[in-house]
Amino acid sequence: MSKKKRRPGDGTKLEGAGAKIPNRELHHWWPKGLSKYWADQDGLVSQLRYCGKLHRSTPKTFGAMTNAHAIKLKGPWNSTIEPMFNFPDTNLPRIVGGILEALSVAYSADGNRAHGDRAIRPYAISGEDQDALSEGLASLVIRSPGYREFIRLNTNHYRERFGLPGIDGRDNLIAGQIHQWYSTAVASFQSANVVFLYSKAQEFIFGEGYLNNFQGTSYTFNLRAVVPLAPELAVICFSGSGRTPPSRCCSLCATPEDVAAINELSQVYTKEFVYFRSQQPTTLEVFSRNEFLQREYHRDAVVEGIIQAVREARVSR
Repeated sequence: MSKKKRRPGDGTKLEGAGAKIPNRELHHWWPKGLSKYWADQDGLVSQLRYCGKLHRSTPKTFGAMTNAHAIKLKGPWNSTIEPMFNFPDTNLPRIVGGILEALSVAYSADGNRAHGDRAIRPYAISGEDQDALSEGLASLVIRSPGYREFIRLNTNHYRERFGLPGIDGRDNLIAGQIHQWYSTAVASFQSANVVFLYSKAQEFIFGEGYLNNFQGTSYTFNLRAVVPLAPELAVICFSGSGRTPPSRCCSLCATPEDVAAINELSQVYTKEFVYFRSQQPTTLEVFSRNEFLQREYHRDAVVEGIIQAVREARVSR
């Protein structure tokens, strides 16, 4: 009898029930295997804080929170959602590496194109890898500090109505809701179209949150998400009504304006810091506020323009 293949989103069973949860354990919301792509020639990643302070260290040092995935209820009900992310954390770095290699070859002679001179190309990816990519993207969004803040504010809104005290950013209820919503997030991303934005000259930056309109309580039919994955690579995910793109996955060579817009979104949707490899971004006013902010309706003009161009494109080969 053949062994049942692990499907994306299957690993949502709470593990470690009854186990002793360590008092202090680091849980990475930025996978170590992914953060390695942000290391410079010295093997270091640069972290820029909202106040302008700069810190450089090895990739594995960044992107972790203490006990972020633990559910400490005492007695036999202790558990953890940390193993839920083993599948995406194992597969996402491999898939990103393959995408970077393929796009580097595809766009090696193009450089960064002038605005309005896009070459939108289909990107061939197996169904299995596309499912794994979708789960990887969903996992990055739902466990990010920005999304944890959304859960905290939403939970405190309803607790206040019942006269209950608020929760902080590392509460059991946050880990519990991440667990509850995870499979719905994965399903929403699996149905979306994917655009790979490749840029060799200008680098993307990475923050604590991402433009996304996933609310958690139900499947998202009109998904929007923008996730930087490497200094050369960002992903736009979208679904909903409109002309069907000629390819479920496609790529384009990002213009300097595209990169600037995506990097601005990273500063809008973060609070304390952003990461970069070798091109230090200018601290924007929205970033200096030290707050998790968002675009109205999670819509951005440049992102919407790219989506529209993809929907109307005759794909280059």
